[in-house]
Amino acid sequence: MSDPVATGDLLYRGVISGCHARFSYAQTTALCNAAVLIHGCDPVAAHIFCRALSASVLSSTMIDDDERMTIHWKYDGALNSVLVDVGAQAEVRGMMNPTSLCDVDEAGEIHGAGGSVGIVKSNAVRQLNSGVSDAGLLDVVEDLAYFFSTSDQIETGMIVLVQFVADVRQPVQLCQGFMIQAMPDCDLETFEVLRRRLGEQAFRQLMARPLTADNAFEDLVRCVCGEPADIVSLSSATPEYRCRCSREKCRSVLRTIPRNELRRAAETGEAMAVSCHFCNERYSFGSDDINALL
Repeated sequence: MSDPVATGDLLYRGVISGCHARFSYAQTTALCNAAVLIHGCDPVAAHIFCRALSASVLSSTMIDDDERMTIHWKYDGALNSVLVDVGAQAEVRGMMNPTSLCDVDEAGEIHGAGGSVGIVKSNAVRQLNSGVSDAGLLDVVEDLAYFFSTSDQIETGMIVLVQFVADVRQPVQLCQGFMIQAMPDCDLETFEVLRRRLGEQAFRQLMARPLTADNAFEDLVRCVCGEPADIVSLSSATPEYRCRCSREKCRSVLRTIPRNELRRAAETGEAMAVSCHFCNERYSFGSDDINALL
């Protein structure tokens, strides 16, 4: 086998006509590296955060061009929450609390006994719909797939694998994900066979290596289907960690501060700062900004 060819982040989506199923495949290595470094995640938190971000990228294939999907995982354990916002072109941002989980003694204490997954779909004008389901599988990827299968009534299978290296500048060596969903004419017994194959060793071995060519994801599709796959309606996008914050948006946060505190800051010349929780960008506002707001 030839040496792997380095590729950037990508997202492919399509329909497997013979199986009456649709799929999405994503490589999100650069995206995850950016997110982990921005938020200063320790290795345990980084693993969970990368999986949540990648699962959200896979899910972006389910929304229209002008829509966004906000996914919020909440757990009872040391991991309080993970929040990810993703658009139809796979531009994503997120945050988690806490970003340090290495000190948790037992693996079961990270997620606790249960939790929930909530999703809000919206466009620039309004909220379109929302839903919440239990997060009893105690895994961000599996709990998201369960949400789609139950709340959205779209049978879903999803897998995300992350590999790390001892490099503080680029700790994520490889992150790839794959999602398959049943279409209306899909036989559900057949789909359950396909979904189980995502966890089999043959498929996981394919997921553990980077792409060798742009169409190498077709090997994953064939491995799931167990036969030559007829892939149609193929499209692609480039996932990117991209925050939507701006100075003007953060300026509006100042309106939540009591007016007497704003007046005192304006009179003393004290600057006020607002930090974005998604990207850690810090915006400073001086007396002129505060006076204009008052």
